[in-house]
Amino acid sequence: MKFLGLSLLASVALAAPAQLEARGNSQPENCDNPGRVISIILDSSGSTATSDHEKLRIAGGKDHVDYLTSASEATDKNKADTVSVVSFDSTPKVEYPQGDANEQAKKALDGVDSSGGTNIAKGLTAGIEQVAAANPGNRGGVIIFTDGLDSNTDGIVKQINKAKEAGIRVSWGHTNSPYKGGGSGLIGGILGGITNLITGGLNAMSGESGKLDQRISEAVLASGGTASIISNSQSQREFVQQVIKNGLTNNDGKCGGNDIGESGGPLINDVTTLGLCSKNAQATFTYSPKSQHEQLTFAINLVSQNSPVNIQATYTNKATGQTSTVTVNKGQASGALQGEANPGEQVEVVINTSNADSNACQYSVTLSAKPGGEPIPIPSSTARRWRR
Repeated sequence: MKFLGLSLLASVALAAPAQLEARGNSQPENCDNPGRVISIILDSSGSTATSDHEKLRIAGGKDHVDYLTSASEATDKNKADTVSVVSFDSTPKVEYPQGDANEQAKKALDGVDSSGGTNIAKGLTAGIEQVAAANPGNRGGVIIFTDGLDSNTDGIVKQINKAKEAGIRVSWGHTNSPYKGGGSGLIGGILGGITNLITGGLNAMSGESGKLDQRISEAVLASGGTASIISNSQSQREFVQQVIKNGLTNNDGKCGGNDIGESGGPLINDVTTLGLCSKNAQATFTYSPKSQHEQLTFAINLVSQNSPVNIQATYTNKATGQTSTVTVNKGQASGALQGEANPGEQVEVVINTSNADSNACQYSVTLSAKPGGEPIPIPSSTARRWRR
């Protein structure tokens, strides 16, 4: 089963702050980076004044620049990366042509404003052209930050597919102004941190940000990239970490990367992770408790609710032997696994699928971990629905 680098990042107050390190300062002895060619594409349309009033897209762009290897950090094995900065409203603008990943690139990000219309396809085109001009092979990637307020889905998908055909990986950060509604439990917590969910998950939305069309998310995933909701500074940092873990390019694994294309991987508290069930295979997700007597709830949802797939999810505490199983399908699109664990105990959720019919079949796993108390119930409304 191919696990995809796509997460819906809610507010993660219990999670430790993400720590970012430049590639040049991270495990240089194990690094064999041939030099990546990256373009950071930022939405500068007027709607970002509200959908990204904290300028998280600029902070995210800077974090990526910091992670790249600048010319001054390069070694024989860890070659220098290059980066460009592109902004777009109705038209694209190259703020920083393909060059060294240094402070000048970060200054260019600071210059991105919020005015004008939105043409995401043109922004993607400009960024892809910056990367493609360097003939990067499998060393190219683009990272776009946008609120998605653009109806030209066909044009956007065309450009993402064009990038894929050229071996350029696309990652997508979807900026959203904070949701102002209430609510309790897991759903209240998630909605408290985001305005809407990728591809129209829950229909309790507010604010201006558009939903990410299913065709766009599928194209991003097919390119090998990552896509996440960015609603606050914590989710912005988590998005960057997801992109780094998954790989900015198709060749990141040679430099201490961990391309997660064929595995499950670690779960993060209050983060919804999506997997692809097009292959009747197995994915294993893991979690390490942070406090005593953590009450764990894993929400399992069939996103592609028209699919005939059957998903069996099994929770196991490897230390205590505690286990539970739930089956999800189009007749029962959501379910929950619950358990308790302590620091030092390894927890696994194993997903097995059968009768999958297409690459578009997707499911989600959401972890909610609370210290002590009762496990959080998962109402049936947590089943996510794609926007058609």
